[in-house]
Amino acid sequence: MTPIDTPKDYREDAVDYYDKFSGSPRDDISFYCSRVTNATRVLELGCGTGRVMVPLADVAGYVHGIDHSAAMVALCRQKLDDANIDIRRAEVEVGDITDFDLTHRMAKFDLIIAPFRVIQNLETDSQVGNLMRCISAHLAPQGEAILNTFCPRGAPKALKAFWNSYDGSKPVWTKQDGDH
Repeated sequence: MTPIDTPKDYREDAVDYYDKFSGSPRDDISFYCSRVTNATRVLELGCGTGRVMVPLADVAGYVHGIDHSAAMVALCRQKLDDANIDIRRAEVEVGDITDFDLTHRMAKFDLIIAPFRVIQNLETDSQVGNLMRCISAHLAPQGEAILNTFCPRGAPKALKAFWNSYDGSKPVWTKQDGDH
């Protein structure tokens, strides 16, 4: 891919605010940490800024993260460095969670996670299928995959109509939703 073909990193402008304002649940970290031991090898898909990955690296044997955003990966690396987490215990890389192959350079994973609605970023059935293929190729025989999803508020037709009419002039999160 030439630089002109490289897709814009749409998270680049938000990376400094992502952890503070993403609305992500904080109680999910203890859930993921409870699933590992100091021997568990974890693959986090859509690791972002390391919100889950950094705490997991304290309790797991090894954590590897993949995210499409170079800006998010850079912040995740900084957080790993700040926490003095050795590269032998945690690594992160820019990549496509629907098209990756780590099998030639590392062992399979005991736990593969995609926290906080990573799957909702996939737009096609083909992407979802490719994600599942990648998970299958990288999961150890007795391994476990945990993929966080949610059911959006609103009927599919209403959601589609909203997104088709959205002009991008202001952030969606500024729209009041009920009494919040």
